[in-house]
Amino acid sequence: MNAVRQPRSVLVVVIDERGRTLLLDRADWPGFWQSVTGGIEPGETPVAAARRELLEETGLSALKLIDRRVTRRFRIYHRYRRRYPPGAVFNDEHEFLAEVAGAEPVLDRREHRAFCWLPPAAALARCRSWTNRQALRMLIGEQGGCDVP
Repeated sequence: MNAVRQPRSVLVVVIDERGRTLLLDRADWPGFWQSVTGGIEPGETPVAAARRELLEETGLSALKLIDRRVTRRFRIYHRYRRRYPPGAVFNDEHEFLAEVAGAEPVLDRREHRAFCWLPPAAALARCRSWTNRQALRMLIGEQGGCDVP
């Protein structure tokens, strides 16, 4: 990747009509399961980035896209810092919830190796990103879950 990205991104937690959550396994970091994520391009709004990333990474369109009005700041993994401007250490991630029809995602194999649909609590157990786990905990709490790891 040659383009320098700004330290702003989106996290899109994807759920289907059965209440299952979609997780993707990163191609560049096998075993790093996460929801849809991606950078916000210059001049793009977070909601536009969420729609774009959902479509690019899964081929799915949201029936309903909810801006959770949550932004989490995280330290950029050292392995990815080369993608950002010199000195960028933190990224601000805007959280969204996308409701989709239970279609099978079409993955860009350069980005993701595999996908799975899991109940939110199982997705929480598999997910590697702390911001993603926070988003899943919030979703589980809203759904009335009680045994949240």
